[in-house]
Amino acid sequence: MPPRLKDGVKVAVQERCLQVWSEKQALRMLRPIVADIDGTQAERLYFHRFRRVADAGLCNHVTNLTSFWSRLAPQLSHSDEAVKHAIVALGSAYHIYQTAPPPGGDGAPPGELEIFTIQQYSTAMSKLSSYAHVPMKDRITVTLLCCVSF
Repeated sequence: MPPRLKDGVKVAVQERCLQVWSEKQALRMLRPIVADIDGTQAERLYFHRFRRVADAGLCNHVTNLTSFWSRLAPQLSHSDEAVKHAIVALGSAYHIYQTAPPPGGDGAPPGELEIFTIQQYSTAMSKLSSYAHVPMKDRITVTLLCCVSF
């Protein structure tokens, strides 16, 4: 039979266990998402912005393409640089659209995010052009996904 603990010791042990558990929970929440992409902080931010919109049902008003945008596009983003940059650009372009001022604005010059979006699209197109030597049957999915994103 184990020795009996005094109530004060028992409470201290319980409090310590609770503290360790809560610290582990806090660390778990701070870990990076497993499905993250390689890239800059801005690229990851707009990739995940796209993922949230896609998971919510991107294009459901036209046709049910949710699995295309929420599964296929992110999967290819992890394995193909052209798709990754196209999806990052789409996520940042959507953010620009969501935060745009009402029509009839002053026609302000392009902001940093617009320049970032154009750079991402340009990088995606550059990566696509490097596939010119690859047979079409091997690059058709990547090419079409990038075109739809543009």
